[in-house]
Amino acid sequence: MGKRTNLKSQEEINARYERCFECLDEVRRKFLEIEGVIGVGIGPKEKGGQLLEDQPVIVVYVTEKKDKKLLKSDELIPTDVMGVPTDVVVPGKRRLPYHYEHDFAWVDWAKVHA
Repeated sequence: MGKRTNLKSQEEINARYERCFECLDEVRRKFLEIEGVIGVGIGPKEKGGQLLEDQPVIVVYVTEKKDKKLLKSDELIPTDVMGVPTDVVVPGKRRLPYHYEHDFAWVDWAKVHA
């Protein structure tokens, strides 16, 4: 189950989710052009194996996480896009079974099998 950090009111959380949905299509088009990105969706941030339910973010799904030093500048996922934080995740690798199916719902399977 997710964890709340008690940093935001429910109204602020809802507003952040709305903002995520407003920019999702544009962000998805942009990030799916990056090699290794296989999906883009919306969900709570994960930190230290905990879901932070009060911190909705744009979740960027990748085939593998790489050291930032090994990436070209155009391959880096920014920590914030269009005013919304991002979280980079390898689907199926999280310790949170609840999000296993949720993660795969956002994956672009054509990118996986390309």
